[in-house]
Amino acid sequence: LKNEKVLSDLSPELIDLCCLFLLENHSHVLKELVNSKNPFLRLASLLAFINVPEVNTQIQRSKEFWALILTAFSNNLNNKANRNASVSKRSHMIYNLNLSSFRKFLKKLKNPLHISIIISCLIKIYNIQRDNCNFELSQLPLSPNIQWPSTLQPHSGNISLVKVTEILKMLLQKGLTIKPNEINLIRCNAELALIECKYAEAIKNYLLILIITTEYFSNFGTHPEEESIIQRLIHCSTKLGCHTQAAVLHQMTKDVNYSLAFKGLSEKCCNDSCDDLYECFWDITILEFLVNLHTKRSEVDRKQKVIQIIGQLELNANNSEEIIFGAANVRKKKFFRSISKKYMYMC
Repeated sequence: LKNEKVLSDLSPELIDLCCLFLLENHSHVLKELVNSKNPFLRLASLLAFINVPEVNTQIQRSKEFWALILTAFSNNLNNKANRNASVSKRSHMIYNLNLSSFRKFLKKLKNPLHISIIISCLIKIYNIQRDNCNFELSQLPLSPNIQWPSTLQPHSGNISLVKVTEILKMLLQKGLTIKPNEINLIRCNAELALIECKYAEAIKNYLLILIITTEYFSNFGTHPEEESIIQRLIHCSTKLGCHTQAAVLHQMTKDVNYSLAFKGLSEKCCNDSCDDLYECFWDITILEFLVNLHTKRSEVDRKQKVIQIIGQLELNANNSEEIIFGAANVRKKKFFRSISKKYMYMC
């Protein structure tokens, strides 16, 4: 592999396999190939360097790794690579990453840490290229010394966001195949779905996080991101027109936004099971609003159903906090297990 002349006669598949073998077993050998003209040997070598817990090495090599990854998504560079490939059968010897070859290489990766490093790099590229500070993909928790640049220069005008998204999704799926309960990867899947307005898919992934962190909705309040997940679930439910579902979720926020909850419940068009979810309410303010709403609409049966719920002993305002907390948890569990049956198998 150190002999460029011999290297030029090897098939790209064989070089890929050599890189993967060395990454797993002899990373010190790869470090000697960091200046190789073959982009995949260089890619593997930089991955090996980034794994070394040494501050200056990680900072420097992560920048080089970033620059190399960008070449796979630069339209100009890939067009040039395709022209070169039509002239020479040794297209794997070009200095930049070819996207098609890069995709094949990534499919062979098996080490979760290597996959996470590349996903982290792609997340940063995605966020910069998308350029929407209001909502970005959350980064993976890697070493603080792995610092990606804050600009795509000199390729910023030529990076294909579609291609970056495609490879990112492929790696997320691969990572979750290896570690299906990895919350950071599931969260990234959820955020991508939310950005693409695939709200049912986003709900599915956020529910999966809650299933893992709450032991199937049995132990709430232990995960630090639970509040933000609830807020995202409210947003997705509202976008899907599931206003009763959104109102139930509003109860679980630290500061209940009653105006939004009431606005949703007042909508005449609702795409969820409406009063079937009433038994999941424990907030008396929302229940009293429903009584008034159904009174105005002359919906006697629904009004009566809400009154019966308000009359339940565990929802009495004079109860101790422990009883009220217990009643809320019982209804949370019932609610989440109910909507999980709806979303976990629909997409």
